[in-house]
Amino acid sequence: METLRRSLSRWKRYHIKVHLADEDLLMPLTVKPTDKVMDLRAHLVREGITSWKKTFYYNARQLGEEETVKEAKIQNGSVLLLVSHKRPLKLQPQASNNTVIQPSCRSRESDCDSLSGLADAGE
Repeated sequence: METLRRSLSRWKRYHIKVHLADEDLLMPLTVKPTDKVMDLRAHLVREGITSWKKTFYYNARQLGEEETVKEAKIQNGSVLLLVSHKRPLKLQPQASNNTVIQPSCRSRESDCDSLSGLADAGE
């Protein structure tokens, strides 16, 4: 009986949806329990959706690249969330109560220019 169940699981398919938060789009996908998260990315690329620098979440938990659909406990009808990586703004420690906190800008000068304008406007 166990052998029969294992052989039937090879043919099992789940119809899930991926919510693309940036585009506000819900993409339907058909996956197997043995598909990994990187396979889900490949499915999306075939549909014309790039998932580069984006993270999959299911039940408020980030999914690893090597994690399978079965390991993540994704079921038929589940919805995954695909979110872009946003780097958090690093703030320097505040020296005193009336000091304005300046962001640490090492990545792009244009970001620093726009952020310094915001700090000047707050004074």
